Amino acid sequence: YLAILYDSPMLLGFGLMEMILPVISGILMLWTAPHMKAQIYLPIGVAEKEQPVNVGVRIENKSRIPVSRLEAKIKIQNRFYQPEKEVIFQGMADGRGTTRLTTAITSSQCGPVALWVEQAKVWDLFHLFGKKIRTRPASRRRFLPQPIKKQSPPGPKDRKTIPALSVYSMPILGLFYTIKTWTSSAILPASPRF
Repeated sequence: YLAILYDSPMLLGFGLMEMILPVISGILMLWTAPHMKAQIYLPIGVAEKEQPVNVGVRIENKSRIPVSRLEAKIKIQNRFYQPEKEVIFQGMADGRGTTRLTTAITSSQCGPVALWVEQAKVWDLFHLFGKKIRTRPASRRRFLPQPIKKQSPPGPKDRKTIPALSVYSMPILGLFYTIKTWTSSAILPASPRF
């Protein structure tokens, strides 16, 4: 408007650039988005209950054009106890590179925790146009109970030092059972007679 009003070629050039640059930026974003993908980043697969663990999103950009703004929304759910939680990551991605956006999560309960990228989106340089990028399938992490130190079962050498009746705990298939052992010198309880 000012370029026409004052008949200035410089203002007219700035006005045209202001109209063309967002369009070029949107076209570059449309070309870059198919060359990108997002997936869950899990450095380790097993953790203890209530232990903070780093998880995040790994963004691969195979094009040469960097992305000034990206947003990834991941869902986290303990399959046994908790409802879904949502975490949103925002950042930038370099051209021809991999970007990791991480955060620490904890689980108050044991069990398998599923994580998946619900949506990942990139924007153009002016943040006017956005486009979704490809995502990979869900990943799982297991949160295990904290280990408890228990007395080990007696061996053949220990038979001389333990009393006639000994009680100890033994893990069987992940659960702890109370085991009672009897030696030959133990007095067994009398069985009832009918």
